[in-house]
Amino acid sequence: MLRHLLTTVRHRTIHPHRCYRSASYKHPKTPTPPAPPKPPKAPQKPQSFTFHDVTWEDPYSWMSSLQDKVAMRHMDIYMEQEEKYTEAVMSDTERLQIKLQSEMASRLNFDLSTPPLRWGPWLYYRRVEEGKQYPVLCRRLVSLNDQFISNKSPAAGFDFNSGKRIEQKLLDYNQEAERFGDAAKDGQMVDSHYLLRCPVNSPFNPKTWENVFLDDQDLIIEDADFSNSHLVLITRKGRDFGICSVALPLPVGKQAVHLREFQPNFLPLPKHVCKISPGPNYDYYSTIMRFTISSPVMPDAVVDYDLSNGKWNIIQQQNMLHERTRILYGTALSSSIAEKSTTVKLSAMNDVKSEDDNLWNDLSEFYACEHYDVSSHHGAMVPLTIIYSRKNRKVNQSPGVLHGHGAYGEVLDKRWRSELKSLLDRGWVVAYADVRGGGGGGRKWHHDGRRTKKENSIRDYISCAKYLVEKEIVQENKLAGWGYSAGGLLVASAINCCPELFRAAVLKVPFLDATNTLLYPILPLTAVDYEEFGYPGDIEDFHAIRKYSPYDNIQKDVLYPAVLNSETLGSKKTSRFGVWEAAKWVARVREQTIYDPKHPILLNLMTDIVEENRYLQCKESALETAFLIKAMES
Repeated sequence: MLRHLLTTVRHRTIHPHRCYRSASYKHPKTPTPPAPPKPPKAPQKPQSFTFHDVTWEDPYSWMSSLQDKVAMRHMDIYMEQEEKYTEAVMSDTERLQIKLQSEMASRLNFDLSTPPLRWGPWLYYRRVEEGKQYPVLCRRLVSLNDQFISNKSPAAGFDFNSGKRIEQKLLDYNQEAERFGDAAKDGQMVDSHYLLRCPVNSPFNPKTWENVFLDDQDLIIEDADFSNSHLVLITRKGRDFGICSVALPLPVGKQAVHLREFQPNFLPLPKHVCKISPGPNYDYYSTIMRFTISSPVMPDAVVDYDLSNGKWNIIQQQNMLHERTRILYGTALSSSIAEKSTTVKLSAMNDVKSEDDNLWNDLSEFYACEHYDVSSHHGAMVPLTIIYSRKNRKVNQSPGVLHGHGAYGEVLDKRWRSELKSLLDRGWVVAYADVRGGGGGGRKWHHDGRRTKKENSIRDYISCAKYLVEKEIVQENKLAGWGYSAGGLLVASAINCCPELFRAAVLKVPFLDATNTLLYPILPLTAVDYEEFGYPGDIEDFHAIRKYSPYDNIQKDVLYPAVLNSETLGSKKTSRFGVWEAAKWVARVREQTIYDPKHPILLNLMTDIVEENRYLQCKESALETAFLIKAMES
């Protein structure tokens, strides 16, 4: 009886199921992917301009009419639409952005102060105030520091026990920076530092001052410092930096000679140094001098050199392998740092290296740094630096990003940046093009990339981009551009010339509407800005501006790369160029070029709070990195 019931149940449950599958079952339909968001369309209000008998029309000039309340209301609505569009396009990268932000935040250097340096009863240090570009020189008594509850946070400068401020602010470099200008020698502008001396009893007589060194085009003096026993020089020979010491006093009555005749001793340095900055060497009678050493493959190292015996100690450096910062406070060497101390034999050669490069926390074991010279317009050889992960890079299959600036004679910042580690570890190549208009090649190199010769900067950048692809350093159609401020002009102009060369680009607070900004400056410009980009009143400069201005040279009916245009609202640091420049450029690119949702043109708006908060900076960097990754994978 029980067997009969079980058989009946099986029959009734299984047989209908078989009939259902064979007669009625249908595979579920694949869901239709959502339509890509459509970009906002800015209103056009054409206005004509004429200058030097040249007439042009600008349909988006209303965006810069700050006194027109109606126009500004339209601008607010348009900015909201752009913000929503950017969020919609990047919505599928939210998980990636969170992961990237977490990676970048974990690498933050939590120290905003230099290690305190003791001089007499005082501890001296420099710290960075929130939102400021340059540090502030401060000091406090050693006796108070020992009891200071916040000794790990010099920026606080406040004793919570006594309720008193124990910090003395001595010098604000943000104020001093406004007083700096170019140095002149014999009434002529020079490319580097030079050294003069005179008898002690007649320092105010110009005729008694004489050169110490003969001019040497190969070995350039970048900076100098003194103690009672040594003269220390920061030198550069081509790409190679060095620190050398010369014993004092110098021979009396000797005419100017080449530096090598003083038998300089070059101090040890890690590989691939790209910048050396002197530290707060206040004690004139100390044999120890402090410097900050920078490299593309090494976090900045604050190093103390003992000129008497060749010992050197890393006083402060972020250890990227353990994602932490090592810092020394007070005057005694901690055991962990003392163990890293090493002695080297000083040499008269400029290529002195330590006996063990690992002592520098150099990351070259994991990340390669290579240098190339790229042939460009008029036979110029443009320095190109590339960095990549030895483990994750795939030959001719790696995406890459090319950085450039090329303005104001400033050397392109190639220091190690922890946020780039997220790209490097994903197999990307990070490249830096030292184009004309920037620094590093002397005054001629700067002048060959400004005003009527600005086009040289753009050609140099394009030459470096083509070199990366042709030499299979970066995979074809997987190269991105990256430019900040004047570097944004460089990258945007290169895109106008060769849009097919780039897959994506990130433009941060870029200078895009050169013609209108230089002709009708809404925000204050300085003489330096006009010297750099040209005086519109000069007809040759005007035509050069019209030729390189990114906003005025957008190609029609051509597919442009994906571009993320990041603008900062209300920023004091980037006050030269208004947010309307980026808004106008984005609107005109969408209007004139071929629309492709896989090549979005985005406008990302930030507030100046982002610039003052390192965690929000991580968020913005994560967005930019996610944008680049998305553009390469689309």
